[in-house]
Amino acid sequence: MIHAVKQQTVIQPGGKVSIQDAELPEGRTAEVIVIVPDAEGNRSLVGMLGAASGLHESADSVVDSVRSERDSWG
Repeated sequence: MIHAVKQQTVIQPGGKVSIQDAELPEGRTAEVIVIVPDAEGNRSLVGMLGAASGLHESADSVVDSVRSERDSWG
């Protein structure tokens, strides 16, 4: 069985990250993934789409593009 731990921590000088959990088995190898959000924090989907300026001229263009893609799926 996979044991997963999700924690938030502060990155220390030199990029050091520390995770501590008494349930983690001592001496075992663990895979660690560090996700550092943008300085802007979590962005909404609308915010991300807005950041992709230049792809579409208008909201209607986005809708047309999505419909076209969906229709191509059959």
